[in-house]
Amino acid sequence: MKKYVLILVVSAASFSQSVMAQEITLKAGALGSDWRGNGINVLNTLVGVTGKFLSRSPYIGYYGGATVSIPVSEQVSIEPGLIYSQSGTSLKGELGLKGIDFLNINASASMVQQRIEMPVLLKADLGNGLQLMAGPQASYQLASKLRVQAGAFGFNLLNRSIDMSNSFEPLNVSAIAGLQYNLPNGLGIQASYEHGLTSIMKDRSAKVYTQSGRVGLSYRF
Repeated sequence: MKKYVLILVVSAASFSQSVMAQEITLKAGALGSDWRGNGINVLNTLVGVTGKFLSRSPYIGYYGGATVSIPVSEQVSIEPGLIYSQSGTSLKGELGLKGIDFLNINASASMVQQRIEMPVLLKADLGNGLQLMAGPQASYQLASKLRVQAGAFGFNLLNRSIDMSNSFEPLNVSAIAGLQYNLPNGLGIQASYEHGLTSIMKDRSAKVYTQSGRVGLSYRF
């Protein structure tokens, strides 16, 4: 854990020191996120039901924040940033709640995490406004909430939001890779993939990792 705290501190220091003198870029967009590992079993346990979900789908969230560009050479730069994101995973299907299994209750559950992300990306200019980017990212959990909804015969039987922050590690590390296309007027289009490197669960027996695909716009000052 100490090395992850160090990564977070170094990322924050790099960002704050470079903001005052370098090029600033605002970024925002949508993301589709999911869990790897035994995330389905973990989420079923958190919901506290006995039935099984029939299908799994990514959670659609969003992100927004700012980065700064620190030139290393004419073609290469380092880009630290501060990003707010909402990510997680979703499950939908039929549940068997104890005592009322015969109702065939349709339910959905989503585990939503609000995070502050601190990426430190290496960017290489490929020419004609196209850039390749890759690097590590440290994330700090602001909140984690489990949202459960269930209904049968048109009636809403369950609608709960539960704070699950204590079940998750506050700090996580992931790797990011992607492409960005910059227009001459400062606008940009970017697509990236995040791959979690450390388990997000405090329970050491549960190996659960985040992953997300992101598409967004940017504006360079």
